Amino acid sequence: MYKLPSKTRIDKKYKLSDILKQINASKEARKESHLINSIILSNLLSPKTLNCIDNVELFIFEIGLKERIIPLQFLKEFDSKFKNNIIFYLKHEDYKLMLFEYKHNKFKGKYYMTNWNNDEDKELPLLQNVSEIYKFILSEFLDYSPLENESIIEYLTRNDKLFKYDLKMKKLKQAIATEVQSKNKFELNAKYKLLLKEKEDLLRGKENE
Repeated sequence: MYKLPSKTRIDKKYKLSDILKQINASKEARKESHLINSIILSNLLSPKTLNCIDNVELFIFEIGLKERIIPLQFLKEFDSKFKNNIIFYLKHEDYKLMLFEYKHNKFKGKYYMTNWNNDEDKELPLLQNVSEIYKFILSEFLDYSPLENESIIEYLTRNDKLFKYDLKMKKLKQAIATEVQSKNKFELNAKYKLLLKEKEDLLRGKENE
């Protein structure tokens, strides 16, 4: 979890019954809702609250729970009815968990989630706008860091490509280790070196055709 700027604090409470009606909750979501004690819009990160130039808003909802169980179906249905990006902070006693989905057609449906923990909230680095903050939070869940001036979509797309390179290179390494024919091993090594160069280029932000 992160310490968010005080000027982004909203603390608007919502009635669970109203939310269930608004999202037209399914039977499963209604069943999970019995785990929920409270729903609070705790923070709004926006160009207005952060006094910055951006076109991204990020809503932080604190969900108080009766048990340390994630009401995932409820959260997904709530999230799907909300057009803006949401980060859920789930809280039970001294433990908390963060869960969110980046809402873009290409990446929709993939949720990022921490483990339950009772660590102290971390300081956010000084960042220029909401997009940079969101990109930083995403980077905590991904293997590779964002580049300067890279949009969120560009960052996620590049990270996916790098992940695919890692898979291909892992398979090639295994094939090289088991190959007994020197000619075939040489060809596999050449392919591996090519993939390595392409990956290094992509790490610097250079796209490969």
